[in-house]
Amino acid sequence: MGKIVDISKYQAKVDYKKLKSEVDYVILRSSYGTQKFDELLDTHLKGVIGAGIPFGLYHYALMEGGQDTINEANMLIKAVDKAKKAGKAPTYVFIDVEEKHCSDIVNETNRFITEVQNKTGIKCGLYSGDAFVKQHNLLKVNTPMRWTARYGLNDGKVNMKYQPTTQFHIWQYTSTGKLSSISGNLDLNTCSTAVLNQLRGSSAPNPTPKPKPATTKKPNRQYAEKGVFTATTTVAIKYTPKVSATQVARLTPGESVHYRRVAFSDGYVWVQYMRSIGKLAWACAGKASADNRKNAEKYGTFK
Repeated sequence: MGKIVDISKYQAKVDYKKLKSEVDYVILRSSYGTQKFDELLDTHLKGVIGAGIPFGLYHYALMEGGQDTINEANMLIKAVDKAKKAGKAPTYVFIDVEEKHCSDIVNETNRFITEVQNKTGIKCGLYSGDAFVKQHNLLKVNTPMRWTARYGLNDGKVNMKYQPTTQFHIWQYTSTGKLSSISGNLDLNTCSTAVLNQLRGSSAPNPTPKPKPATTKKPNRQYAEKGVFTATTTVAIKYTPKVSATQVARLTPGESVHYRRVAFSDGYVWVQYMRSIGKLAWACAGKASADNRKNAEKYGTFK
């Protein structure tokens, strides 16, 4: 799993060398609106490039449509040029859409993404909140990467029960995260290894090797097993046993399923069962142990 932090002018003091050992990728706020670069963009660019941290950029959009959209896209394009002058281009860029100031936000977002990708040659993803995506039909936006926020308890921890209900690649799971390299609360994000590799690109530098844990993590595995799983908390249901997969339904406390297969995948335990619509699905049944052999934190009972 990839660990990502996004930072802006609100993170004024960063130990970049230490940050490199704590995260796999950093996304810097580049700009907002049609005229303003983030006040600490140059500082953060110098820091992450100097430390050899793979990074991307995001632009906070206030698009009103028409030429205004192109003007905002140009801010991100200029920020890419700033990064290149500082020593390295970002491996990915994003448009941050959290406000609606135009009549057709899907169309304007598509125009922004097309303009940026055509002018920079860098893929442009979409950031937004899970509820905002649903409210404004942002799944219709044509983008190669979806970065979606949904916090749940917002206690700084990854909790599968609160992952986005819409399609996503990167999950911003908290705004109260902590890192020793940066003071204060932070937006922390997670993604699969495959998505992290896409973000970093083939030319992205490798992170500093981290000390290996006493017990080496085992690879994902599956095996046949029959039983009954009864949820004691609300759990996600997906068609593939992956954190990044789209949630299609959920089990509420007291609901049971007759499962036929067990999977240890992405740090969680999943059970496969046949839905009433005649399609196989996976319910997240707990958190896997460090060695990927046991259900360390069960989300229900097994019989």
